[in-house]
Amino acid sequence: MPKEFVDFSRAPGGHDLLNDIEPASARRLAHAALDSFSSVGYGGTTTRIISERAGLSSGALYVSFKSKEEILFLCTRVSHESALGVLRAAAETPGSVMNRLRKMMYDFTLWHARNHAIARVAQYELAGLTPEHHELIAELRRQIESVMRSQIQLGVDQGEFDIEDQAGLTLAALSLAIDVCRWYSDGGRLSAERLADSYSGLVTRMLSSSRDGAPREGADALR
Repeated sequence: MPKEFVDFSRAPGGHDLLNDIEPASARRLAHAALDSFSSVGYGGTTTRIISERAGLSSGALYVSFKSKEEILFLCTRVSHESALGVLRAAAETPGSVMNRLRKMMYDFTLWHARNHAIARVAQYELAGLTPEHHELIAELRRQIESVMRSQIQLGVDQGEFDIEDQAGLTLAALSLAIDVCRWYSDGGRLSAERLADSYSGLVTRMLSSSRDGAPREGADALR
């Protein structure tokens, strides 16, 4: 028998990003899966656990989804698309490139703090995806990198920054914000807003550094 339904739709950590899923049974399953993925990991989650947390029978999942992996892909895709949208919107900020990048870093960090549960799943459970789904997510990650790097490059081209290694700085900035989802918890010592303000200030100082102080060659931040 299914357990009593638990409504995760208002749970913190990014559950609200799944609230548009239809029908309601699929939405309940996606919320339940995200709750389990973020707490015990993809490997520790079974289809039975998901169905029970959604208050549905054990076979209900297969009515809406082909597999557990399909729900993981849904959560991962929604997370990356939302984060990309936030970064693109901030890239439209008027004024100097420095002003735009400060806003981008603030909003990107804030997003990862407020949506830490779904972001943690999206960042650290990629091994559970099929090769086809992994490539689709990889393309979204390349787009996220491109938005940040293009602004850094623009600042260099316009003489606003003196940065030798744009790729390394892109790595540092994105990694700093993304890693927030790994450890952040609601009600902790730092608010999401204070953390975002601190990290945007760090990146501002990184952008203001000389060639000698710039990050050296590094791997792609999102691959």
